[in-house]
Amino acid sequence: MTDGLTFEFANALVKDFEPESFDVVYSRDCIIHIREKAALFERFFKWLKPGGKLMISDYTCCPDEEKPDEFWTYLADRKYDLRPIEEYAAFIRGAGFDVVAEDQSEWFTSILKMELEKLSEMKDEFLKSHSLKDFEDIEEGWKIKLVRCSGKVQQWSLFQGVKPVTNGANGHTNGQTNGKTSDDSKLKEFGEKRKDVESIDNLNSNQFQKFLDESQYKLNGILRYEKIFGRGFISTGGVTTTTKVLEKIGLNKDDKVLSIGCGIGGGEIMMNKKYGAIVHAIDLSQNMLSVARHHVEKTEID
Repeated sequence: MTDGLTFEFANALVKDFEPESFDVVYSRDCIIHIREKAALFERFFKWLKPGGKLMISDYTCCPDEEKPDEFWTYLADRKYDLRPIEEYAAFIRGAGFDVVAEDQSEWFTSILKMELEKLSEMKDEFLKSHSLKDFEDIEEGWKIKLVRCSGKVQQWSLFQGVKPVTNGANGHTNGQTNGKTSDDSKLKEFGEKRKDVESIDNLNSNQFQKFLDESQYKLNGILRYEKIFGRGFISTGGVTTTTKVLEKIGLNKDDKVLSIGCGIGGGEIMMNKKYGAIVHAIDLSQNMLSVARHHVEKTEID
């Protein structure tokens, strides 16, 4: 912990805060892990003050009937719950927010192409601390992501919500709280993989944390992405995309911010140091949090 910046190991589906505790709820590219989106957004609504802001960047996708088999397999392997942008926005709206959704895939792909060029240029440096397989896995994964984005199978979207100032109770969800996609017949083609996806109980914090730290976010994986995106960042574009997202929020000094899925802390340190916000950041990956806390001790992030 440093002045105005706290990192906590916590599950956003389990951890509770006092109603109307925060001015901003912020999340970057992590709600793909959570199937219980409607319930999560209802919690955000409760925790925000009237007039409070919600800012989420996340991956979205095409409707079920347009997903190729390769993409279904990818989702099952990663245990991701991607939704079409309209469905995602409906979850937020159903919790009571006024919401604007923006497909930022064109800008995102331009950043990703630049990152691929950067990766190629820094190959020799990268290989000093990581393996050739690490390099090839990242390069191939990004190329596949570019293909998906160009074919509109996968997108990158921004969601800006506001909690109305006059609202006696939160809104109603659209009824889809279990995170299942709309075409269960398609999912049956991936029976065993889908069972594997749903074997992770998001409400079981220990199980969820074990999956994240032993599969998705091993320490070596975190560090190899940070080497590309820059100190404190593991999301595409690093400080560039984070700066753009933060500018859209319109943070004020002493705003109380709850950061969901804070990762290794680059954005949170920026909000605290650059904008003077009071940031409480939570994540369910101990690996992520250990790196974030290290960065706080040796802050070099603008």
